[in-house]
Amino acid sequence: MRKMIVSSLLLSLCLLGVKAQTQNDEVFKQIADKNYYSFTAINGKIVGYGQNATKIYDKSWNLLEQHDAGQSELQTGMTSASRSFEYVTSSQSYKTTSWTTNQNYYTINKYGYTILNFTPFYAGEADIIYFIKAVGNVYLNTHSVSFFGSNLSGIAGQASSVMNSYTRLVTDFQIVDWDGNIISKTALPYYSNGYSFSYLEVEDKGYIIVTALSDIYSKTAVKDVDLYSTTPYDIASKAYEPGYSHYFIYEFDKLSKALTYVRMEKGPATNVVEIARFDLNGERLHAPQRGVNIVVFSDGTSRKVTVR
Repeated sequence: MRKMIVSSLLLSLCLLGVKAQTQNDEVFKQIADKNYYSFTAINGKIVGYGQNATKIYDKSWNLLEQHDAGQSELQTGMTSASRSFEYVTSSQSYKTTSWTTNQNYYTINKYGYTILNFTPFYAGEADIIYFIKAVGNVYLNTHSVSFFGSNLSGIAGQASSVMNSYTRLVTDFQIVDWDGNIISKTALPYYSNGYSFSYLEVEDKGYIIVTALSDIYSKTAVKDVDLYSTTPYDIASKAYEPGYSHYFIYEFDKLSKALTYVRMEKGPATNVVEIARFDLNGERLHAPQRGVNIVVFSDGTSRKVTVR
């Protein structure tokens, strides 16, 4: 009899465990679809926030609220052109064919969001939590060129393919509410691929520390290159003080929500390593795959790379 009771209890616990796991699976199925999410708990509720939306759950993961925080998308991608060469019998020489253009467009999220600190930004009600919104409206162009190899015709040195790829740069940041209403905003002194944010209180003053997650670029570094140009353009050569981490310090007025730029600090860059790789459909890759790969790094940044 005792064995039957123990077995029954174990079965019940297993069923509860399966039910809980199924519920969690359903929750993460909702939030993990093409999103990068972070979670925090406050006042017995769970807040999930990421690229596309922000959601509030109760402690059993039942969805209570959902906000889009004014999210929007951009279409970007890469444009390339290539050509071959052919032998002309009449002149007994080789000539290049005309350019063939290829376009690869995909949609990305225009903004990324961060909750700074619930002490100054949370006042008891979920609908007045504020977020930092990193705005990326500018693209920096990398223009690469490939050339024909040596052959008997002397065609070596002519461009065989060119490719434009674009790196989205963060240009400014805003403090917004859940529905995307701007509370305050400021332009950044330099552009970068991405930033992280932290909040610091020193006695009666509050500061927002903006950390560039990769190299920063002056606002004059942005350049467009004609698709058929045979002059390479590499954004790495345009970086300002490469090899350093940069920190932009802003004073934050908790009453007026005003932001005032104080200064820039810098320190040695940390070692950043690749931790994951995905294709454009969000499928995880176990090795570099030909085409566009999305590489996620240990500092929280991600970058689109082209594998030939």
